Amino acid sequence: MPKFFIDENQINGDNIVITGEDVKHIKVFRCKLDDIITLCHMERYDYECKIIQIDADKVIARIVNKKEINSEAKTNVTIYQGLAKSDKMEYIIQKAVELGVNRIVPLITKNTVVKIDDIKKEERKLERWNKISEAAAKQAGRGMIPKVDRIMTLDEAIADNKDNDLKILLYENEKKLTIHQIFDISIEYKNISVFIGPEGGLQESEVKKAKENDIKVITLGNRILRTETVSIVILAIIMYNMGEI
Repeated sequence: MPKFFIDENQINGDNIVITGEDVKHIKVFRCKLDDIITLCHMERYDYECKIIQIDADKVIARIVNKKEINSEAKTNVTIYQGLAKSDKMEYIIQKAVELGVNRIVPLITKNTVVKIDDIKKEERKLERWNKISEAAAKQAGRGMIPKVDRIMTLDEAIADNKDNDLKILLYENEKKLTIHQIFDISIEYKNISVFIGPEGGLQESEVKKAKENDIKVITLGNRILRTETVSIVILAIIMYNMGEI
């Protein structure tokens, strides 16, 4: 069943008015009168709706069922992801959203290979990344669209996450401390932040700075994983420990 996200101002009694890009998407799905679609009032309700009108610039659907959203994790997880090459970054965003991430922050570090050297290029990237997030959220039945935030330096990211309950950084040269040793399943974490390096990895000075700011540096084992693999593995572990998987 096709799913689309809506705002409060689109709801008019028992009807919901759909405009903009979603009108095109509904037509791509070949939806017709009386078809049922899901419209998500983010983080509140999913509405099952019957299409009652299709125009060139809008679609009107009537609410036939309403249920509270239960697809969102109780804990907000933010990934500070070292910038990866285009297709890898898009893959990371897609899979992270499917697994339940709340927010993704692209991260510039000393070994970052990808260069985004002007504001317009960054804006285009962010627009594309957020569209990928939206598409993944629809496919996964999410109750919200995780935001891909502006690109940050490591210093900015450390300041950005300072109040989070649990802060971790994945580092291939850490040999002892694991996620299992620091994750307490008896604690209801509100906000977790995860730092992941780019393809070139993190420098020791960056790891040292993280430790100085109460970020726990952990290992995922004896094998070195690609950056796009790390994000999937750590998110799956976190969601499992929280009872979300």
